[in-house]
Amino acid sequence: MPAKKTVRIKSDDALFRASFSKPSLAVHLVRSLFNPDIARLLDWKSLKVESVPGISGGLRENRADLVYCVRFLKQAVELRLFIALEHQSQPDRWAAYRLLEYEMLIWKQWRSQKPSAKHLPVIVPMIVYIGKTPWNAPRKLGELMAAPEKVLEKLKGILPEAGYLLADLSPKVHGKLPEDPLCRAILRVMQSAKAGRLEEETPEIFRELAAHPKTEVYRQTMSYLYEYIFCQSELKRGELYDRFVSQLPEEHKGKFMSTAEMLIREGRKEGRQEGIQKGRQEGRLLSLHESVVEALEIKVGRKVPEDLREAVSAIRDETRLRELHKAAIQADSFDHFARSF
Repeated sequence: MPAKKTVRIKSDDALFRASFSKPSLAVHLVRSLFNPDIARLLDWKSLKVESVPGISGGLRENRADLVYCVRFLKQAVELRLFIALEHQSQPDRWAAYRLLEYEMLIWKQWRSQKPSAKHLPVIVPMIVYIGKTPWNAPRKLGELMAAPEKVLEKLKGILPEAGYLLADLSPKVHGKLPEDPLCRAILRVMQSAKAGRLEEETPEIFRELAAHPKTEVYRQTMSYLYEYIFCQSELKRGELYDRFVSQLPEEHKGKFMSTAEMLIREGRKEGRQEGIQKGRQEGRLLSLHESVVEALEIKVGRKVPEDLREAVSAIRDETRLRELHKAAIQADSFDHFARSF
């Protein structure tokens, strides 16, 4: 079995998914989005990440879509609540519609796993938004529907509402952050990156974690943050230490530089591999270009005109060049061949 490829934390979505797929971090984020009266009814120790085909890494690969399940407290029968959480870095007009699709997928899986169940579980869709401008997309499905106001009013209670909870953490809104220090640090680093203040604000964010227990989750999360900051930073490598690393708390300096050096090595290796692949492709194209020209010269018996040679050399599609090679073999003249373009 081939080794599983390491996913590097280069983007907002990658950091969000990697961090909040850990229940010990997710519980603080999710709980902070609920009304306290509802939050008190849930057994947060039972929270776990659910895999739902079509959502978890499937429906939209470029988003961090996570599904959680948590039990209600003190119920005669076991009742569960599902949470569909999505990270967004820009407003999305169709968010309410897409989240309804997610809900249908969760219910579909529930029905297939529990065919004798008489009820559906409650699903709460949530969006954590960290963008440059405030969220301005419709908050309910009904806002996307076009009909006379009178019709929409009469159909209230029939048309689906399909709203979602929103944590707008954009700079101008100053949405409430979770109380957990590590959870706050992740979101604040993402906010700083979005505001263009990553290098200025990260040292203080890290200093606030000085007393945090050095658990495995803490160490893993910090490694995610090191990767993310290095990939997001706009500083040149020569400036990185003087203008950023030197300002970090002592415990992070060496670890951040080790991460940076690892990513630089990997980048060079990837660059070499891409260069090798590109070189191989260029070699194949050159060979095909020469084959077409050579076949045409043999068939017609004269040197190929420069303009026709340049037209062949401009083609970058290998399949098309193979077709032209066949055309060259069958051509009676240069004009005859030129009609193949």
